[in-house]
Amino acid sequence: VLRLDSKYTVEWLLPPASISRVHLLCPDPWPKVRHHRRRLIQQDFLQAVSMILKPGGEFLFMTDHGEYFDWASEKIIASQLFQILPWTEADFHYPKTDFQIQWEAEGKSMHRLRCKTPAATSVLFPLVRYSGRREAHSMSKLSHAVSLHPYFQIREGNLDAFLALMPKFVEQTAKEPDCVYYDFSRNGNVAFCREAYLGASGILAHLDNVGELLGKFLELADLIRLEVHGPQEEIDKLREPMAALNPDFYVWETGLEIPCDGE
Repeated sequence: VLRLDSKYTVEWLLPPASISRVHLLCPDPWPKVRHHRRRLIQQDFLQAVSMILKPGGEFLFMTDHGEYFDWASEKIIASQLFQILPWTEADFHYPKTDFQIQWEAEGKSMHRLRCKTPAATSVLFPLVRYSGRREAHSMSKLSHAVSLHPYFQIREGNLDAFLALMPKFVEQTAKEPDCVYYDFSRNGNVAFCREAYLGASGILAHLDNVGELLGKFLELADLIRLEVHGPQEEIDKLREPMAALNPDFYVWETGLEIPCDGE
């Protein structure tokens, strides 16, 4: 049992494709219009839920607030991340709070929405050097490594064309000596690229190397989120050159490095 902030837990603590079912029961409806931005169900939260769910995993939302239910349902359906399923009261048993018992005694009802992620959603294109093996980088080099985390929302009708470009990115990136790892994964119509480079120079060289391909990507999908993680000195070198992409920069605080064989 974790007593943690739901948004933080879903977006940062739970690993991808690790959860079979997410239950969201009676979150704060924030009924005033000026407070709607504080509501939990937003695009970034729905994106995170879809990422932590296993293929075919379910997301269940229940509230006693009719306006919030309609508002949230529109957000969920518009995200195109989930398939809507029927949900009767007998499908799941939740202990009722005193407030719910009183609410239902007044003849009022609970509002429910049940949905799931697509069953077959995962694709992976790992980076393989032309030599057939990954180069072993020393700890001193890895201490300057910077990782890039772009998320793409593939527009309707563009999935096949988008997937066809992924191997071309891998082939082009395989030529870069400063690439530590590079692969794609997908959850429905959202694609993610997991990539890291030896310092800011490696990232800038990569962006220059795949610039033409990235332009084609952005004709088929929207870049909905971009994060850059790394040590302060490397992050500072990227703020101005990457400003046009509007990334979120995360500065390294602490962690663990595993020595390569022979070190």
